[in-house]
Amino acid sequence: MRKFILGLIVLLTVLFVISRIAEMQELAAVLRRANPGLLALAVLAQMLWFPCAAQSYRVIYARLGLRESFADMLRLTTAATFIGVLTPSGGMSALAVFLANARRRVHPVGRVLVGSILYLLCEYLVLLSLVAISAAILLRRDLLQGVEVLAAVLLGLLTLALFLVLALGARAPRGLERLLTGAARLGNRLLRGIRRRPPFDEEGARRMARDLSNGSATLGGGWRTLFPPFAFGTMGRLLQAIILALIFPAFGLTVDAGTLLAAYGISQLFVIISPTPAGVGIVEGAMTVVLRSLGLRLEAAAVVALTFRAVTFWIPFAIGFFAFQHFSHRPAGRRVADLIEAPEAES
Repeated sequence: MRKFILGLIVLLTVLFVISRIAEMQELAAVLRRANPGLLALAVLAQMLWFPCAAQSYRVIYARLGLRESFADMLRLTTAATFIGVLTPSGGMSALAVFLANARRRVHPVGRVLVGSILYLLCEYLVLLSLVAISAAILLRRDLLQGVEVLAAVLLGLLTLALFLVLALGARAPRGLERLLTGAARLGNRLLRGIRRRPPFDEEGARRMARDLSNGSATLGGGWRTLFPPFAFGTMGRLLQAIILALIFPAFGLTVDAGTLLAAYGISQLFVIISPTPAGVGIVEGAMTVVLRSLGLRLEAAAVVALTFRAVTFWIPFAIGFFAFQHFSHRPAGRRVADLIEAPEAES
């Protein structure tokens, strides 16, 4: 079974890469025109993003009483980046990596669930702040579109849902259990005519509610726990904004701060709110459209968007794949198949 799952992951990776061959060929042609020094600085800035994400997770784990070395957390977050690309889940699919590590390290599942939700909550809060700035810039220039407003509202609702889950887990465990089981029951009713078996396990929802409540009860520092990961999340976003700022002069282009922030904020919004994995195809289009509406020539806007995604998507994807393989083959750890098998609930 594990070999089958390993083969399935490899197959999905190969199919994903094959489906993007045309884009990769176009990227190669575009990158040959860039200033190599500035492009190298952009890659360096992206490499610094990984330690930011790892340290963000690490401080959350510490507040939950979980111990992980910085090196191990760096491997985990890098591998999780790869898993997060394969499925369109707003970052949720990366949770499988941390649950597999919890199994290997005998960490309480509830604490790991809470830690992952806290990380996503901080990331979404940082992104919402950035999107608000981007929307204000576009609104001032009379360029804000309905699709961008809708995506921002969806992100806000997703952020609110994560906050609600954590708040109920900490203060009203029974309310959280009713919420999750009710959601599972509703989903089963809606899909009753489509699938023979209920797709959502109500008992599993109850177990998850108990795990989340147990994990929330161990959270040290209360909501002050959000401050350090919020700071690291802000640093990570700042690094990616710097990457975009380096790409413009790499192609001999100049841009004002407002245009840069608007293009970056809206493009990152569609990384989360997208029907494709990590916004593949959607982010490039959104950034191109925003840059074009802000005055760049269409060709220049497309070149910037493709290069930005080459640095912030394809490089992490490649590094994440190798980190995933290294993590799954560590002698003391689980094999690769465990990374997508959810561990059983712990009492």
